[in-house]
Amino acid sequence: MDLDLLNKTTKIFNYKTMKIFSYHEQLGDHVQLITDDAFFTNNYDVLYLIREYRNSPILYPNALDDDRTILIGEGFQFYENVKDLTREMAVCRPKYSLFPEDPENIYSRANYAQFVQDKSVLLRTQDWHRNRAYLTIVVDKDFWKMSNPMIIKCMDSLKLESGVLFLGTISMKKLLNPEIFNRFITLKLAKNLKLKYNNDIGEDYESAKLAINLAAKLKIQYHLNVPHITFKIITHNHFTDPNSILYDFKRNMQIMAYAQTKRVRVNMKYPRLRQSSPRWYYFEFFKHWSNHRHTRSFVEAMLKDSAAFEGLAYYEVLNNDKYWVTDRIKRVVYLIAVMENFIKEYGFVMWGGNISNSIKLVDFEYVRRKAIENYIFRP
Repeated sequence: MDLDLLNKTTKIFNYKTMKIFSYHEQLGDHVQLITDDAFFTNNYDVLYLIREYRNSPILYPNALDDDRTILIGEGFQFYENVKDLTREMAVCRPKYSLFPEDPENIYSRANYAQFVQDKSVLLRTQDWHRNRAYLTIVVDKDFWKMSNPMIIKCMDSLKLESGVLFLGTISMKKLLNPEIFNRFITLKLAKNLKLKYNNDIGEDYESAKLAINLAAKLKIQYHLNVPHITFKIITHNHFTDPNSILYDFKRNMQIMAYAQTKRVRVNMKYPRLRQSSPRWYYFEFFKHWSNHRHTRSFVEAMLKDSAAFEGLAYYEVLNNDKYWVTDRIKRVVYLIAVMENFIKEYGFVMWGGNISNSIKLVDFEYVRRKAIENYIFRP
């Protein structure tokens, strides 16, 4: 019983269902896929409950306590005695005829390829190809955790396939390997489907530059649909290490400026506890900036609402202290006062690496002087 299928939770068919059916059919067992209440009876030797998504309701909860029931899938991760495919099942050819072809569902015309089971490579498998497939879905969640030689070997077996799609999160760190990268870009990847990758390179600025350069290369040179790269806003404990406050602030500014220069979207991620820094008010804006105002420079993004309210240009707000009313304006003023050169270098960078014209019109000497006079010159 495929609970995701019964509840129409996803359009991607479950390869585990197809392989379990194929395995028992090859053993000569009588196998029935339950697609309706009418097919469910108590006359069975083994019942497989397959559930990959926790939001798929369990239609027959009494079956959970039956000794004949085998639970399979990540949707049962909080249950006891959850099983996975055996290696004998994993090597079987999927039973594609279980699911009808649907012209509106491209996944109904896909190959389902599996290379890994129990974190080790399947050396020999039955042929997993189907006729006239539009996609080739690599179902392994641990595909990118394999050794580099095994990833290369598996990619070589995919080079003739069309519409390759990885269900597992792609490792950006693995893609830094030239051999893996060269094989990856020569794959006929699925068009119009966004890549799903994980920034496992690092959170520091130099590592961020590697990740951003990689995403830019995939996007610009190879025209792939790349998602936002996620970076943590806070990487240290600011309460025990006050010096890391300035480090994290500068790191965020540098990452955003570099991403804007390379035209790569990033997502600055909140920590689990929002108030995780004694200076949190200097960090809370980064997520909004990266997600909604990424084409604007830091200074313009911070002043946008106030400038629009007053009907003024950004530099006009800074050049007249009577408009220094909101917290965001005061923070920009303070930052200019205490780290002018840094803000000039990174705070005016716009999308594409252009420098905002506002930098030529801001009276920095006036801002510094008035910041002291108005007691804004404080942390």
